[in-house]
Amino acid sequence: MNKPSLSTIGIAIVICFARAPAQSQAADSTQLSAGSTVPVMLEKWVDARKNKVGDEVIAKTTENVKSDGQVVIPRGSKIIGRVTVAQARTKEQPVSAVGIFFDHAALKDGHDLPMSLEIQAVAPDVELSTAPAMGTAPGTAGGSIGGVPPLPNQGNIAGPMGDPNAGTLGRSPSPNPPDGAADDRSPTGALTPSCRGVLGIDGLGLVPEASNSAQGSLIVSQRHNVHLDGRTQMMLRVKGK
Repeated sequence: MNKPSLSTIGIAIVICFARAPAQSQAADSTQLSAGSTVPVMLEKWVDARKNKVGDEVIAKTTENVKSDGQVVIPRGSKIIGRVTVAQARTKEQPVSAVGIFFDHAALKDGHDLPMSLEIQAVAPDVELSTAPAMGTAPGTAGGSIGGVPPLPNQGNIAGPMGDPNAGTLGRSPSPNPPDGAADDRSPTGALTPSCRGVLGIDGLGLVPEASNSAQGSLIVSQRHNVHLDGRTQMMLRVKGK
């Protein structure tokens, strides 16, 4: 049996050391700046009655996410988060809430990309979406939510209008609230980077950033238990450090 020569071993070592730094550099060379948006779709439903705090939430990117023209998060990558609040409606607690905090991307090459993401907008699957309705207006409202920790800025919540509960939590009589929803979906119903709030899902409101940053974003409802179907669209936004 022929033993490998010292020159052969030396070449193999040089190749290994030449390749390893390249992989690390590819993973760390580019980061997304604060305010960058990440369009995703949930892999599985999220439900206030069925989920519990700590449950994993997985979404997949629906487009390549770029920075300075370079793809940082390829389409189909997983964005990983967890449930931070799971509050079902009861007689004593009339408001249902689900909190979600996304904290990293699992890239297709096996690397993880840590980041802090908040939910900027939520909408149903494109196949179930309808075109933005003319004359609708976003809404905000203040107040804390029963057993859920106080919301930021007294609880500004962005949600849809046009239902009998207008003026209650997640609604506002003002046609142009400063921090409300913005329905700028594409003609197919896909979320765009300028969309804000819960769009096309009746009875839900969104608090993009809770008072405790580790709590993530809150989705709330006074009408029914919060439930997001699998394939629900979300537009995530990178938070500043």
